Amino acid sequence: MTVKEIWGDPVWSKVIAGVIVFILTAALAYFKGWLPTVWAFFRGAISLALIETRYSLGALELNKLLDKADGMRSRGENRQAQSLIGEVFVNVKLKKYIKTQTRAYFLKAEIESTLGNNREARDAFSQAGTLYQQVSNRLGEANVLRGLGDLERKLGNNREARDAFSQARTLYQQVNNRLGEANVLSGLGDLESALGNNREARDAYSHARTLYQQENNRLGEANVLRGLGDLERMLGNNREARDAYGQARTLYQQENNRLGEANVLRGLGDLESALGDNREARDAYSQARTLYQQVNDRLGEANVLSGLGDLERMLGNNREARDAYSHARTLYQQANHRLGEANVLSGLGDLERMLGNNREARDAYSQARTLYQQVNDRLGEANVLRGLGDLERMLGNNREARDAYSQARTFYQQENHRLGEANVLMGLGALEEAHDKEAAKRFFYQAENIYQKLGMHEQEKAAKSRAERSPER
Repeated sequence: MTVKEIWGDPVWSKVIAGVIVFILTAALAYFKGWLPTVWAFFRGAISLALIETRYSLGALELNKLLDKADGMRSRGENRQAQSLIGEVFVNVKLKKYIKTQTRAYFLKAEIESTLGNNREARDAFSQAGTLYQQVSNRLGEANVLRGLGDLERKLGNNREARDAFSQARTLYQQVNNRLGEANVLSGLGDLESALGNNREARDAYSHARTLYQQENNRLGEANVLRGLGDLERMLGNNREARDAYGQARTLYQQENNRLGEANVLRGLGDLESALGDNREARDAYSQARTLYQQVNDRLGEANVLSGLGDLERMLGNNREARDAYSHARTLYQQANHRLGEANVLSGLGDLERMLGNNREARDAYSQARTLYQQVNDRLGEANVLRGLGDLERMLGNNREARDAYSQARTFYQQENHRLGEANVLMGLGALEEAHDKEAAKRFFYQAENIYQKLGMHEQEKAAKSRAERSPER
């Protein structure tokens, strides 16, 4: 910076002028004997000038801090990023820098959402959205809506998630931002996959992957491949699931994204667990847990422990299952993640039901249902009701079983979750086998039809076999 540029700067010119005036005044004060009084006055003036200088550079410094926080977030180092953003909010006055302030709120929202702090995430998204609207920033507004869509999806608020994703996609298209549109489509794929809308999920993932490849965004492509792996795993397409997970893991490693790799390993653990490959499942879970601990992601670690609990429960290792569930529940409570805690309690209910501990099973299911209702997760509540239906059916409480199954089926239909509905139909068929063969046969055939449409051939065969074993009266 030249002398002319420095003197032309509105801040530095004030500092220099102040120094000149100070020197001249100090010389005069020395001869007049006013030096102590004048020195005190100018010391305050110089401090104010230096503060103004500091704030003139503050926007640049803040954005550097936010760049660093964003990098931490992308690597899964959310606690460190959270601390850094907290430093920005606490130590620097942001009111002069609307764009920087908006960005800080948006990053805070994404990090809080990842950590399961849903109220804080919504508040930060709301602040960011308001500020983006004030400066007519459609891209920023689209990013906020996408983040809200992801948050609502994780909480099971499917209608709100679709609305947010739809608005975000429209804005991304208006500003011709293919990367943002790809992110929205990836979130939509996750939503449709969770709801059992397999064709819609594949379409969204396919479109998103094409856009990510056009933008040469390997991290986005890895996220889509992980979602595809989850989808194929749920459909029983094990080879396709492994292929997708393998490609995703390679891309995550290339991007040095330990959080993404941990998520893939957790999916692989779930896959191997479902296939009965217990050693491979434990290895995958162990690697995933290590990576989650490295990036200080307690929520991810809790998810792994929940999966381990499911594995040990299926193997009949009841003590190990309880330990894993208990540890997972503690982590979920620390993260204030009620949905995760509800899932663990649902698993505990299944465990106690299989052990014949009916009171403990009901207690766990009841607590899980309350938490699902608090977060407005009808799909989770439907799963609990199906478990309760199974419990009452085994106890011979047919009326209570029918009521639970009926409520579960209603929720599954409202959420358009056809797989859940098919599973309930299998339970209803089993309930009616001893009393109404024709009704049982009808339920099994309805389940078979749904499994067929979902491409779940093993389940389709099982339902057909049960129907054919239910002769007419």
